[in-house]
Amino acid sequence: MAGKSLSRALQRMERFRLTPNRHDAGSAGFDLTEEDLIGALVEKKPPPLLFERFNEPRIRHDLEVNGILQKILARGYHDVRVVFDSESFYDSRFRLIARHPLVDGDCTLIDCLTHRGEVAGESPFTGEAYRLKVLLLEWINFQDPARPLRHGTLALPGQTHPGLGVFREALQVTISYMREVDMDAVFNVPEYFHNALLYSSYFRFFSPQREGRFQAMKRDLLSLGLAESSIFLDEGKVLLDGDPPRPIRWVPAEQVYPINPRLEAYFRSDDYLKAVREEMEVTRYRYDPQALAHQEQGQ
Repeated sequence: MAGKSLSRALQRMERFRLTPNRHDAGSAGFDLTEEDLIGALVEKKPPPLLFERFNEPRIRHDLEVNGILQKILARGYHDVRVVFDSESFYDSRFRLIARHPLVDGDCTLIDCLTHRGEVAGESPFTGEAYRLKVLLLEWINFQDPARPLRHGTLALPGQTHPGLGVFREALQVTISYMREVDMDAVFNVPEYFHNALLYSSYFRFFSPQREGRFQAMKRDLLSLGLAESSIFLDEGKVLLDGDPPRPIRWVPAEQVYPINPRLEAYFRSDDYLKAVREEMEVTRYRYDPQALAHQEQGQ
């Protein structure tokens, strides 16, 4: 699992190179091939800890203090357990398992796979090179498997059950952990438009042009609804205005939550904000009229 997940992450990264950041890496060089990197990261089993530091009592305490556990219990779940499934010192897989009277067997409520490492790149404005210690969020899934989607509710791409209503709190816990382990940033590569929207309260796309296009999507598409906009972008039923207009799809790219002060300054810089505004001003999206007509007929 770790090798495949890492390969997908590396393929999706537009600008950065993922490199190992293990506690026993010592002074190993960073000029590794992808094949070398994957081989090095799966050589032994990690301890039952999240990010090699946080044990189950600490995690349960933080889930309770932040109101996550209470919300889960209020949904009828019991026997809530923390499970660690990491396969290397490089990745951390955390699952929250529980039982529910309406379901036979265990229910997976939260499933989170992350990779730690370093990314190297340069500022698009100054050309200054940097190397950052980062957490890459490979996936985070929150679901209430004891309940189906409400009748008449349009499912988001990839969704089979309603959410738990704890995403914001869980993200805050994750970010607080990253500050404790001295990370420079948290990276996310959202698979769908609605994923990017969920993260956008905290995260910004590293590319200001990509952030500007994302802001334009929010401005132009959300009036139809979150599920509809995410589905239409996934299916290529959104048009980018031009002569002629052309259909576009959602393309994953790096969203970043900065922890390092220099990285925070990059996202607050006049250059970044100006580039975002300029891209947003010249970019217009609209739904394919045929897709809209088909949707209206189905209502």
